[in-house]
Amino acid sequence: MCWGGLRLAKSPDRHEGREVKLSYVHGAGTTPLIADTIGAALNDAAERWGDRDAPVACHQQLRYSYRELRDKADRAARALIAPV
Repeated sequence: MCWGGLRLAKSPDRHEGREVKLSYVHGAGTTPLIADTIGAALNDAAERWGDRDAPVACHQQLRYSYRELRDKADRAARALIAPV
């Protein structure tokens, strides 16, 4: 199973002086959604299981701990929002 996460902003309410609003859509089901971002879930996993293996991508021969995966995701997120 492959997945990753991004921390989008240090503050959930503001980013670079602009107000940030998160989307929340709930369908017809009765099970409530988790009110968390993928980045926050990855941060939590890195805190809880830091050196344990995160999901491994065998076909790409990639293996990261949860902490390494979070750090890679943070680096990718910074690259995406960096000025050009």
